[in-house]
Amino acid sequence: MKTDMQPTLQTIADLTGLSRSTVSRALRNDPMQSRDTCKHVQKVAQEIGYRPSPMVSALMSQLKRTRKTQTTGTIGMIDLFPEKNGWKKWKSLPPFVQGCRERAEGFNYKLDYFWLGQPDLTPKRLNTILRTRGIIALIVLPQFEMNARMDMDISRFACATMGYSVKSPQMHRAARDYTKDITIAINKLTDLGYNRIGLAIPSHIEHLNECHWSAGLLTYQQGIPKKNQIPILLSSFFHSDEGLKAAYSEFRIWFEKYKPDVVLSYHEFVPKFLRRMKVSIPKEVGYVDLIHMHPDDEMAGVYLDGKHVGAATVDLVIDQINRNEQGEPDYAKLTLVHGVWQDGNTVEPQ
Repeated sequence: MKTDMQPTLQTIADLTGLSRSTVSRALRNDPMQSRDTCKHVQKVAQEIGYRPSPMVSALMSQLKRTRKTQTTGTIGMIDLFPEKNGWKKWKSLPPFVQGCRERAEGFNYKLDYFWLGQPDLTPKRLNTILRTRGIIALIVLPQFEMNARMDMDISRFACATMGYSVKSPQMHRAARDYTKDITIAINKLTDLGYNRIGLAIPSHIEHLNECHWSAGLLTYQQGIPKKNQIPILLSSFFHSDEGLKAAYSEFRIWFEKYKPDVVLSYHEFVPKFLRRMKVSIPKEVGYVDLIHMHPDDEMAGVYLDGKHVGAATVDLVIDQINRNEQGEPDYAKLTLVHGVWQDGNTVEPQ
């Protein structure tokens, strides 16, 4: 099917029997337009050799940037925690949620919160509520337990989550690049002259993150003398006050046996243990926080604002909306965001 003149939106409208506005939406894969209509219109456009005018496209982009626009739609944020707003107790999640909200607003979407643990709110009822409100995309908050599930039909939604905890249903996800982060730390420490690098972390956190820190350190150890290869301490005693007492004993035995010259960990457990042991940081041993939470923190570490992971999660959802994709993907995408080295007073040149 060819025409002698340059085909326009009106040409496609005449050939398909649709309005120009419908044709325009179908060419843009507007999620409010049916998939069959989008495919039909795009097929006709391809057959007649339709190409959008670059000048018109540039003008429309400029208009979208400068004029005040209404909200495009709503993205649902699904909370799977047992208690409402339980995610706020975890330092990494408020920045993530803020990043989601800011990125969504940048695309003229708003974010609505839904707690799946609410009494009488079954997954089926929530699905009905979401569809009634015209919500076409979901962001599922991560859990701090292994193999978390969301027993809800997502076949009509674009979905994404953060991290690795939510295993079912399958969806695209954004996560911190833990392997890259520990590699950044190792490279900096070797530049400073550290040779015996030890990793001491709670086992449930490492397994929740699919052991990427361990993978990074073990890969590094393959290229150094065996005398400098320190076994990783994965402690399972971080769930209660009694557990912390056991973790301290476990750490002390590990530290005195292997004598690392720098310890990589996260949070404040290891610095507290070392102070209790009367070990001076950084004079006697260095310390690096692998999840550096604040850029003004005095500890050395790898810093990443969680807002960037939130923004990456929204990007995954918006990409699906633009492609008119819903449900579980055959091949799920993983977007990784790594941190940057943050200098601090817990390491020094050797």
